[in-house]
Formats: sequence, C-alpha cells, structure tokens
Amino acid sequence: GMGGAMELAQKANRLMILSRHTDKKGRGKLVERCRLPLTAAGCVDTLVTEQAVFRRRDGRLHLVEVHPDHTPGSVLASIEADVPVADPLETWEV
Repeated sequence: GMGGAMELAQKANRLMILSRHTDKKGRGKLVERCRLPLTAAGCVDTLVTEQAVFRRRDGRLHLVEVHPDHTPGSVLASIEADVPVADPLETWEV
C-alpha cells in the first residue's frame, strides 16, 4: 500500500518488494503503467510474490523464477505488464 517509505526507496542501494501477486479482486498488481502518483520510479530491483520472482534487468522487470504450483503462462496471464521471461527460467525448490 501507499506509505511513508519514499526516502528509503529513493536512497536505497537495492530494493526488494514482497507483495501479493493479485489484489482482493483478483487483478494482477504488476501493471504496465502506475495509476497512482510515483514517489520513486524505477527503483525496485526484485519483486517477490507467492507465484513468482521478478528481477530488474536492462531497465525492466523480468520473470526469473516461478513457484512449482504455477506456470510462466499462468503468472503472466494474471498481470497487465508485458514482462520478458528469463532464459533459463528457474523453479523454486519447496
């Protein structure tokens, strides 16, 4: 959610976000363009959800790991953003 971590996000060397993959209505939280005011654009290095791990490479987030209960297709189908899939794609060990 929105909060007061703006200074931390802007000045951090690395920023990892832990988040649910979808909101309460089942919509993906990873979107192509943010609809809210931005406080620290482009500062996230790693995004971890219960379905997958995304890492910033070449200025954009890439899908790099998928939970064994999900497929790359199901992960990407539930988000709005156009996200490249890493090659090789890793699978979490449970």
